[in-house]
Formats: sequence, structure tokens, C-alpha cells
Amino acid sequence: FDCSVCRRKRLPAVAFSGNMQQRKRKDLEAALKCKACVELQVAAERSTSGASTAAAAAPISGDDSGAECAACKQTLPVASFSRAQLNHKGPGKQRCTQCLSLADAAVKTSELQKQAEVLQEARAEVTRAASKSAPTRLAAAVKEAAVEAALVTGLKPKRIGGGRGAGRGRGNNPNSMLGRGKPRP
Repeated sequence: FDCSVCRRKRLPAVAFSGNMQQRKRKDLEAALKCKACVELQVAAERSTSGASTAAAAAPISGDDSGAECAACKQTLPVASFSRAQLNHKGPGKQRCTQCLSLADAAVKTSELQKQAEVLQEARAEVTRAASKSAPTRLAAAVKEAAVEAALVTGLKPKRIGGGRGAGRGRGNNPNSMLGRGKPRP
């Protein structure tokens, strides 16, 4: 994948959101933005929207004193809240932009940690399987490759085929005698 904003090329799918990945799969000519560029754009919008939020939300809230943040429990001026928080969240549920950005950062780090743990566990499984049989080593290597491929491409692994049991027996084979019952006179 290539970012149309920062012009970096051959980025892994992890660098793009799921919606951007789907957009690229539907339209190969679609312009994509990596997560880093989107974060920079959001930060710039937040910094410029502080004044407009204060001007637009003051008449709606009815007072100029401010609102209390549900996370940090501080009474802050209206400019410290996004318009969506002020308009759509009731008193006691509104969070200031600083608390929202901290919560977003915590979610992102937890997702990255989870991905790193899954990959580390798959690699540990490969080292444990080194002294075992060839099929066990192969299964561990395939699992590790699937985890790495999911990080790079953004696609989850799919199991193809159901093995030997699929398509056998009743109804699928017209020559099968299973399930026919007694012939009718």
C-alpha cells in the first residue's frame, strides 16, 4: 500500500485502517492515507477547532462557565471540549479533548501490544516445535507465517476446504447407496 499524503511506498497493511484497506481492495486506484497522516490531520483539526468549538457551543450549553470532565473531574472552559462531546453527551459524561487523546493513545498501545504478543507466542511455538516431528514443526511455522501475513496484508487467514470428509456420503454423490433406503415397488 502507498500513502497519498506522505508519499511513502510499500507500507504494510498495519499502517492503514481497516476502512482504507477495504477501499483499496474495491478500487485499486483509490488514494489512501496512512494512520500516521490521519493522526497528524486530526491533531491539526483539534488545534484549530478549539476557538470555533467555544464560539459554537457556548449558546447551546447556556452558560460560559464551562463543563466538568467525566474522566479528570475538572471544570474546564467550553473550548477544552469537542463540539460532539458538548452537544451529544450529557453533563457528567463529557470528556475533555486531552482525556480523549489519552484514551485513544491507550487503546492504540494496547492493540500494538496484543499484536506483538500474538507474534511472539507464534515464534515461541516454532522454537518449542524444533525438537518435535516434522508435521508439528510445519504446523508451527505455518501459524507463524499466518500471523506475520495478517500483520502485513491486513487479511485474516482462511481455512480452505474441509478435508476428506466434505462432499461424501448422503445426497452429494448420485452413485452413493447411503441414505437411499429400500427401493419402492
